[in-house]
Amino acid sequence: MEFKKTSIIQYPTDIDYQFVPLSDFEADKSTADDIAKICNEPLIYNRLFKKVCENEAYPAQKATEFLKWAKTGFEDSTHFVFLIVNQSNQPAGAIDIKQNDLNSAEIGYWLSKEHTGLMTNAVIELVKQAKENGFKSLYGMCEIDNLKSQAVLERANFENQGQCRRNDKEYFKYSIFL
Repeated sequence: MEFKKTSIIQYPTDIDYQFVPLSDFEADKSTADDIAKICNEPLIYNRLFKKVCENEAYPAQKATEFLKWAKTGFEDSTHFVFLIVNQSNQPAGAIDIKQNDLNSAEIGYWLSKEHTGLMTNAVIELVKQAKENGFKSLYGMCEIDNLKSQAVLERANFENQGQCRRNDKEYFKYSIFL
């Protein structure tokens, strides 16, 4: 797989951010701290990490493990994680292809409330690079009440395939054929 670093633009400010495969990102201690801070933002924490962290704060150590896991994904071609970073190389969010299934792979993402207006362009870039790497279809799962995430996928031309259930939660499944 040949994923590459590229620019994405924040809407509506036109500020340039970088879309960086974690295989090409040099993380340091502050990177883990920045990721932990984002993952503890209430919206992200409550949707993604509250259960995993057993109602405790998302620690920097978990962010360090995430970064290692992400690099290993590229090395083993099992999953592909990208950071969205600002002009100071600080993380604003992350987006990933969760498995190396060229026929149909799930994507996921999170973005700091401090850096809104980026995720649609990040999803569009992920779709472009996935297609270049031979993926035929991608899909995302959004909780029924997560209207912002649903809007991101719709703006990126994913189509709502209807409701489904996973781990005792109701989701909308969105997909795009490449």
